[in-house]
Amino acid sequence: MNKSSIGLQSKLDMIANSELLEIGKFQKTHGLQGELNVILDQAVDGDFLGGENPVIIDIDGINVPFYPESVRTKGAESYLLKLRGVDSQAAASAFVNKTIFARRADLASYLEVEDGDLFTEEELIGYDVIDKKVGRIGKVVGIDDNTENILLVVEDKAGEDVFVPFVDDFIEGIDEGESVIHTELPDGLVDLNSKEE
Repeated sequence: MNKSSIGLQSKLDMIANSELLEIGKFQKTHGLQGELNVILDQAVDGDFLGGENPVIIDIDGINVPFYPESVRTKGAESYLLKLRGVDSQAAASAFVNKTIFARRADLASYLEVEDGDLFTEEELIGYDVIDKKVGRIGKVVGIDDNTENILLVVEDKAGEDVFVPFVDDFIEGIDEGESVIHTELPDGLVDLNSKEE
């Protein structure tokens, strides 16, 4: 291993997993010029990919940045993405089914929020949910993303599941230090969304 490859390796290692958030997934190749079909999470759109922000891909355990060359819309959440240096279907096929990450700092800047306000839903498992009117509802034990709105699955004192929509209208704040999600839910929502046997 020569000095230049050691220098490259240390630069790549500088992107730690804690700096990243998942933003989508490569689906399949498109055409012969290296385009890939991409599905993005709800919070991110093609404008993020069209900027100067790199997407980060795990290549053999190393977080490697790739810069978009072009992006075009294919559907509501689907895009055709061409990465710089990926110029053939064979090269693009190495990305099929890989998860796409972005740096938290880039996302925070793009979304115009504080870096500390960015969470993946999975990071909220184990957090207590405390409502302004009801008090402590319970602890987040799972995430249900099978509906249009993401739902926090909260286990209440009786061991029953309560489904709390993870939307700005109901979330007052997230205290990362105390692992608490503060909500202000509409009257009756806790009882209405309890899982019925």
